[in-house]
Amino acid sequence: HSVEDRRVRRCLKMQVAFKDWHRWEGGRG
Repeated sequence: HSVEDRRVRRCLKMQVAFKDWHRWEGGRG
């Protein structure tokens, strides 16, 4: 379960980072 939780958390973190990056890119352009 620990590995699954870590994988899920990493996926969520990547999604949040991607959203923030996309918003930053959109605001810059």
